[in-house]
Amino acid sequence: MKILELGENYSGLCNAGTCDPAKRINIMTDSAILKSGKAFFIPEFAQQFSCQPHIALRIGRLGKNIAPKFAHRYIDAITSAVTIKAHNITDGTPDCDICTAFDGAVLLGDFIEVSDATTAYDASAEFSIGETTENLCASNLRFGINDIVAYVSRYFALKMGDIILSGHPNISHFLAQGEVVDAKVNQQHVLNIKIR
Repeated sequence: MKILELGENYSGLCNAGTCDPAKRINIMTDSAILKSGKAFFIPEFAQQFSCQPHIALRIGRLGKNIAPKFAHRYIDAITSAVTIKAHNITDGTPDCDICTAFDGAVLLGDFIEVSDATTAYDASAEFSIGETTENLCASNLRFGINDIVAYVSRYFALKMGDIILSGHPNISHFLAQGEVVDAKVNQQHVLNIKIR
């Protein structure tokens, strides 16, 4: 299983024609997942850790080079996710995959199974991270869900259980011990993780 994260995928984050999703895809292994109900312990290898919210899609069947009009057939569940990024790594390692794909870097909510495409297309998520709140809506994505699935499948064979993080808005919150990351999707509570 793999996790494919799109970066800035909301309107207003980049100029038309310059926001190429291929330049904003991060790939992570399943060891990056920290499930709801667990605690995230701030690692010691960096000075600061920021986080960004996403709507997450789970792939339910094998697919490659998927046409956009068929992309909805490959999504079987949705949830919320929060990705964590390390800043100013203490050993001088430059900004790279280590900063975004370390163990526990993806706080992943409980999945909600979808029975039809509109559940994913109209998905809304409410995030609370410490004192910060943010609302996301799949309909506001610069590259819509069908386009995301089709685009990613050009380069990577999608397999059952793969997770696509559909992109984050231009917000970033620096984590502090004692905070709680909490999220709902379509009014259903899916994520609660304490920061320690």
